[in-house]
Amino acid sequence: MSIVYVNSTLRARRAMSNDGSTSPLHYWGYAPQPDDALLTHRLNRWEIHLRHRLGGLDPSIFAATLWRLGRDAAGTYVVSQPDLWQVFPLLKELFPRRPLATWVWMDWEVDLQFDRLRACDHIFCLTPGAKQRLDERGMSARSSFVLWGCDPAYYRATAPVPTEADVIISGMSQRDTALARAALDTARHRVLLTPVTAQIVGRPEAATTVGNDTELRRAYHRSRVCWILLRAEDRYPSGLTNLIESLLCGTAVVIADRTLIPEPYLTLPGVFRYRTGDLTDLLARTDEALAWTREPRARAAIAAAAAERLNGQELSAAIARTLDPGHRRR
Repeated sequence: MSIVYVNSTLRARRAMSNDGSTSPLHYWGYAPQPDDALLTHRLNRWEIHLRHRLGGLDPSIFAATLWRLGRDAAGTYVVSQPDLWQVFPLLKELFPRRPLATWVWMDWEVDLQFDRLRACDHIFCLTPGAKQRLDERGMSARSSFVLWGCDPAYYRATAPVPTEADVIISGMSQRDTALARAALDTARHRVLLTPVTAQIVGRPEAATTVGNDTELRRAYHRSRVCWILLRAEDRYPSGLTNLIESLLCGTAVVIADRTLIPEPYLTLPGVFRYRTGDLTDLLARTDEALAWTREPRARAAIAAAAAERLNGQELSAAIARTLDPGHRRR
């Protein structure tokens, strides 16, 4: 039997790629099968405005989910929660025997969406705080804190990649752009900028060619260190994607010490913490990371430790247990 798989993050990732490809990391632990229904946003202006007016609810995804569950779908896995979470209670009322699983990131999101989340058969938590809040509200048996990751093989270099840059900045969502500009102004390090990052920091002429996730993976391998420059007031675990991808490539990470990214990610080899907003400390921690990565086998050690912890196997098994209660195995 098929699964309804709702993941509009894939649509966004593919739209940013020049060939439509994307890393398996963005499947969030589930590899769609040929008989599954992969549902994502349509990106026309009318539907974008409609979703905004409906508080994120995607009517076309809702209709397709109802149709699939009414026919043969075994259950629903919702990665991009706003697409459907307004109708979670209705889905369970109409299809009580069809498992429904989704994600929640933060403890305050649990409070905000609890009346909807409690309709789910299982909730995967991106942070321990979200798991603790669900425990407190009586959903300990139907929730779990799991590490997000994927098959490390995607991030391994198939041939030697020459190191060309000291630092890469690949993501700027919720980032400290003022600190990024100040660090670039010192000209202390050779910095590789992706096209989006280069535009945000006002250095479009310095952008490297990164048109898909394959090229981004190569850019990580070409760099010794990834900067994840976060703002103190951030309410999300911003930069987690960059951290996972960097470490799986064997690239060290210099990240703000005030972050909501869970500790199991931050205690991996190759993660260096600078004082949030402090340029001097950022540069010092970067020099420390650069010196460490020049040691023999340092980068291999980073990648190996990340592969062991962030391989995504626990997450995939948990998804299978929720959506596949005995009759179908991936």
